Amino acid sequence: MSCSNSEKQPASVPQLDTKNQNVTQVDTAQIPSATAEEMNEKQRILEKLVGEHKLISVSGVSGVNSMIDFYKEKGKWKISASSNSGGVREGYDPEISIEDRAKLETMKIVVAPDLTLTLQCDNKTYFTVPFKKDGMAYFLKKNPKDFISNIPEELKPSTTVLKNELYFLAKDDCTDAEVSYLNLAQVMVDAVLITYNLETKEFNVNLFYGDCCDNSTYTFQ
Repeated sequence: MSCSNSEKQPASVPQLDTKNQNVTQVDTAQIPSATAEEMNEKQRILEKLVGEHKLISVSGVSGVNSMIDFYKEKGKWKISASSNSGGVREGYDPEISIEDRAKLETMKIVVAPDLTLTLQCDNKTYFTVPFKKDGMAYFLKKNPKDFISNIPEELKPSTTVLKNELYFLAKDDCTDAEVSYLNLAQVMVDAVLITYNLETKEFNVNLFYGDCCDNSTYTFQ
């Protein structure tokens, strides 16, 4: 199941495809809305970002043992990795498979003229986030305080900008169909976070495991 085919959701929940998902509804009426300044800022930023944003790097950590990085050097994708063996970290340079190289070349974030954001790879859309001026697509079953990483405690459905990050989507309890094909870093994944860094001017997609240490960051520019 991908998040590309949006179904009509109750008014209290942002639009996102949640077919066959048991998403906890959040009563946004009880949560302060984003300020008018924040709402206007979000729209202004996105209007300038309409178009395609290509993947430029991938960084992943599996537990406390393995690390992997995909990066571009003179226009070509490279890979480096390391693992902890007997308390000593040893580096190695694995080969990038043909399939993974195709994913690296085709993965992108697209901002449409109507400001809908999509995460695409290999001509398929995996996540679609319709524009929401006064908040984000918030699909977390767990309390933000219960996440080990990536999810700030202050995050809520009305969040637009928080700590120099523009928030689009936070979702846990993700299915394999949603994330497995995208998981180049080969970490455990059950949650996704999509943001835009206002300082670096880059989109970031975090695929991670909410209960522990596995984490990966996909950066788009």
